[in-house]
Amino acid sequence: MNIYGNLTDINYLKSRLKRAGIKPQRSAGQNFLICPEVVEATVMAITGGPKKITELGAGVGTLTVALLAAGFAVKAIEREQQLAKAITKEVPSPGRANLKLETGDLRKVDWRWSEDGSIEQKFQLVGNIPYNLSGLIIRRLVQLEPQPERVVLMVQWEVGERIVAQPPKMGLLGLAVSLWGKSDIIVRVPADCFWPKPKVGSCLIMLSPHGESRIKTEEREKVMAVAKPFFMAKRKQMAGVLKQNYKLMTREEAEMTLKKANIKGTQRPQEVAVEQWRALASVL
Repeated sequence: MNIYGNLTDINYLKSRLKRAGIKPQRSAGQNFLICPEVVEATVMAITGGPKKITELGAGVGTLTVALLAAGFAVKAIEREQQLAKAITKEVPSPGRANLKLETGDLRKVDWRWSEDGSIEQKFQLVGNIPYNLSGLIIRRLVQLEPQPERVVLMVQWEVGERIVAQPPKMGLLGLAVSLWGKSDIIVRVPADCFWPKPKVGSCLIMLSPHGESRIKTEEREKVMAVAKPFFMAKRKQMAGVLKQNYKLMTREEAEMTLKKANIKGTQRPQEVAVEQWRALASVL
């Protein structure tokens, strides 16, 4: 077996799942990664960071095995009991001491690392997450304390584009991530890299928190609360939305308020930069 295991071999994967009595459920987002190049790209993306990894949605353990082989300690979270059992059988004996396997819903399970009852401050987060939960997972990520030093996630291509988008194409999801840290698309991943083959393409994204220049959670939450009504009417101009949401404001007053944040009344929400949103939140 190579460092990335046999699970990227589609015939081995199918046989392994059949023996375990597991039938992939599309409704649960169970599309298993079968491209070793993408597994390698994931491992390379987190190399050099903390050795403790939380893996969201471990599936059959394709990435888990590779991470353990590369010398990482892995807390693997998987909802399905059958899949969790399959993971333990794929991990070679030397790596099992570095594996923490937790069965549960990743929307509810604690993602943080803990040792002897104390929360580990330095860890990284990786995962091939169910695409229907991408937005929810990103929202939970930006609220997580302590923050992971690096995050590498497989997401639907369209979601990846929204996450990394900057003005004039920024949306609410992109704003939430930009307030938290930096984002980049590492590699585009075609649908052929999964079995069963999904209907859409994917991408591997990397997120890194701002670190010492981080924006406090309270401010980020206030900015998001201010921005949300604007993005719900993103085709409208900023002054018009502000006037609509603050009924006592005239158009002129709305434009003057926006001017204090260096925002033009004719701008649309997707054209407004992060620092302008922060300034507007401090004015309102």
